[in-house]
Amino acid sequence: WHLWDHLIQDADSGDDNYGVVADHPELFDINNGNVGTASGPGGANADWIHFNAIDYHEEWDQIVLSSRYQNEIFVIDHSTTASEAADHSGGNYNKGGDFLYRFGNPQNYNRGYESDRILSDQHSINWIPENSPGTNNFILFNNYQSGSGPWGESAVLEFVLPVDSEGNYSIEEGEPYEPNSYIWSYENDIFSAMQGGSFRLPNGNTLITDCDSAHILEVSSEGVIVWEYTASGYTSIARAQKYALDYFNENILGDLNEDGILNILDIVSLVNLVLYGEYNLSGDINGDDTLNILDIVSLAYLILGG
Repeated sequence: WHLWDHLIQDADSGDDNYGVVADHPELFDINNGNVGTASGPGGANADWIHFNAIDYHEEWDQIVLSSRYQNEIFVIDHSTTASEAADHSGGNYNKGGDFLYRFGNPQNYNRGYESDRILSDQHSINWIPENSPGTNNFILFNNYQSGSGPWGESAVLEFVLPVDSEGNYSIEEGEPYEPNSYIWSYENDIFSAMQGGSFRLPNGNTLITDCDSAHILEVSSEGVIVWEYTASGYTSIARAQKYALDYFNENILGDLNEDGILNILDIVSLVNLVLYGEYNLSGDINGDDTLNILDIVSLAYLILGG
């Protein structure tokens, strides 16, 4: 998929992709925005879009992309073939590689004004998963929620999509994509000029990464901090995610017969693997990519140590 295949322009009727920008929210206006920035990571080097985050919705087979410099997120169809991705039809949604949805800055497609812009330099766009409150909503880290420059404020935003259960997005003729606001936010003393993260957890809390401060915090739906961590000796943490305590329990190191416990039966299995020269990652206790007597001894220590 290439953005270059999905452009529109209203500056030259004799050139390619000419049309009315407002009539085609599924396309991107090639004349919109600046060619990079005067300073910073982009520089004046044609870093025009600066995609900085991606997420995948497996059920809908869709991809969402975050464009920092356009202050907007875009959803495209992942089901397309290479040729369909370069076209305007085909795939599960019969739109080829055109945008299925976009959000954050409707003035980009001439259906809004600066006052309608919600996103600014955002990162960490992701769909809230099925096992967490807000399933199928979007959540992201909005770097410049208010103010400008290095003294602004950041926020975490959650918003509801105008989408049905099969992943089809609706839009009114002549109007921008909804919503026109967000349903939840955290805006309490966080600011990061770059990067940052936000992820909804199964318990309803949200894990936030304030990159510039190397600060990770978990907040409740009421905005109360229930856990936080600041890394000493680091200048930044780009993004963090949280794993449940039992996340790795399905693959216990040394549990070769997969019965959920370590005992003599696992030692017997490991001895047989060593004798026959076979390899099993679960039996590689010392992580040296080979199975030998050292792994057998290590497994015995694990069993004896309980």
